Amino acid sequence: MEDNITQLIDAMTTQESEMMEATGRRGRRDRTATNALMIVIVIMGFIGAVGNAVILYALYASKQHKKHALIVNQNALDFCSSFFLVVTYAVRLYNPGSAGSSATGCA
Repeated sequence: MEDNITQLIDAMTTQESEMMEATGRRGRRDRTATNALMIVIVIMGFIGAVGNAVILYALYASKQHKKHALIVNQNALDFCSSFFLVVTYAVRLYNPGSAGSSATGCA
């Protein structure tokens, strides 16, 4: 029973780079699926950023931003998070070496 648990823990903590070292290659299907997912995330982030920018513009143009401060703040935060989502995944998409690294840039 303990052997099964230790094998499960080893499998869960194995990094992608360790698996690449063991196998010598990364599957083509894995890269294609990862890239497709990143493209979808970039598109969704772009749509979110544009939508929040339109709402912010509409609130400021209609002078409603003073009445609805919470809505303006929430849209501003959503816009920033969507923008940084697009930037993060666009960098990972066009720089394949960073796809497996952590958020701090360490392997």
